[in-house]
Amino acid sequence: MEIGPALTTAWGWISLAAGVIGNLAVLPGWWWAEKGACGLLLLGLGIYLSTVIYLQVTGSGNRWAQMTLFGFGIIIAAFRIAQTWKYAYEPRPKLR
Repeated sequence: MEIGPALTTAWGWISLAAGVIGNLAVLPGWWWAEKGACGLLLLGLGIYLSTVIYLQVTGSGNRWAQMTLFGFGIIIAAFRIAQTWKYAYEPRPKLR
């Protein structure tokens, strides 16, 4: 049984949802939704990265560029969560 198509669909939809929620949340300052979107993004990128690592180890070909880019995306999303984690309120001033 192949899980490739289902796995690709799963991380794709998770990452798409993260992008839509993040874009809708960042300008009005809904920091709680932005944190959730970053968490979804971490989940989607983590699924993809683990799949690529598995393919690198078990298959032929070079997937280092993919691993690097998705690893960098995970670092950026984790950094954004770390920036706002300590705040229980909107950490940035409102746009006027």
